[in-house]
Amino acid sequence: FVREVEPRIRTSERARWSRILAQENENIRAALEWGLVDPAGPLTGQQIIIAMGYSWIIGGSFSEGRHFGQRYAAQMQEDTPDAIRAGLLTFSASLSLIWDRNASALSALKQALELARQVGDPELLATCLVEVGLGAMLTRDFATATARFQECIDLGRETGDEWRPVLASIWMGIVATMQGEEERASEIMRQALTLARRQGDPWCLMILL
Repeated sequence: FVREVEPRIRTSERARWSRILAQENENIRAALEWGLVDPAGPLTGQQIIIAMGYSWIIGGSFSEGRHFGQRYAAQMQEDTPDAIRAGLLTFSASLSLIWDRNASALSALKQALELARQVGDPELLATCLVEVGLGAMLTRDFATATARFQECIDLGRETGDEWRPVLASIWMGIVATMQGEEERASEIMRQALTLARRQGDPWCLMILL
């Protein structure tokens, strides 16, 4: 359910699908709690964590996302698939970094990015690039942040993904502003707005307008 609904939230129908997902919040929490105690549950719970990652971040539910993300990340085993490992590390570390500015989370983000490159899943790679870039931005490593955001944008041109490149463009514009490069920031935001209008997610458009 979550893997089907969450991507639809990042479209022009955000309001509708956000309401549908919100109606299932208690069931989602119950499934996550079950996955932590039932031997048959970890994989399902891990997949829910990865699918819910952006909803927690964008929706401001940092504490809940961090709570579940860290608990599931701690349960990873040697045989945990690399794609699952990369996704869990990405979101658990991102939420930790956002929530309490835990700089040690950067190493987990870098590990996730290395795994994503090995897995070869473009969507996973784009997600990791955005989050590594965000982590670098929050710790004022502007060169790394810009490089990772630009790589995500370039990857989107190859794959047709637009939502993550919009996010990367917004944050890259913020990085330029933080560096005092107002003219460059304005151009980046202009390009981000063009892409966001085509992609349709009102959340991105709200930031840019």
